Amino acid sequence: EFRRVLFRSPGMGGLLRRSLSMTPFLAGSALLAETAQFITVFLSQLLYQRAGLPVRAFGWLSMLATLCALAGARSHRLTRRLGRRRGGALLFLCAGAACLTALCPAPLPAVAGVLGLRAAAALFSPLALSLQNAAAEPGARAAQLSCNAMVMDLVSLVLNPAFGRMADAGCGQVLLLGAIACGGGLLLFLAGSKPAARSAAWAAPFSSSTKRAAPRTNACPSDVT
Repeated sequence: EFRRVLFRSPGMGGLLRRSLSMTPFLAGSALLAETAQFITVFLSQLLYQRAGLPVRAFGWLSMLATLCALAGARSHRLTRRLGRRRGGALLFLCAGAACLTALCPAPLPAVAGVLGLRAAAALFSPLALSLQNAAAEPGARAAQLSCNAMVMDLVSLVLNPAFGRMADAGCGQVLLLGAIACGGGLLLFLAGSKPAARSAAWAAPFSSSTKRAAPRTNACPSDVT
């Protein structure tokens, strides 16, 4: 049984092909993650300064952003109530709205935009990982997630320099690009979540067959005559 499971596990080429088939979903996830990373980590202090907030408040705001990141622990409640697809779409919309809110050069909108974007990304991360885990074969889950990360890194290679170039023109251009990225990510997520669901359904029989075969491998030597 172990040899049968081993030989049925796909090679690296098969894992890469599966990751490429999930490119719309992975690219959409990367757009949201990188937008939140750039704006909430690298741009947030510039947004606070533009809004007229004192430097002594930056530490407290960083603490609030960290607390918002803990919202990911409640992601399962969102998906249980709305489902993965609708819940993910709602988080993309919230992230785009947070970018547009932060466009206003006032303290409250700037803080609300940064914290809202951080919370939306934190809630989306467990959802994206659960979809990737469901679509991966049990015998090669770690390798499959590594291949998925490679595809998402390619999106980062393009998006981060674009954010940096826009930052030279001003914070407003970065926020507009972030809103556009969230909108594009929403379309890619909706287009790619269905193939991800089909891939998960294809992997289910493989998982159940290995679970049925597991008791045979645990037989005691004394049972063999």
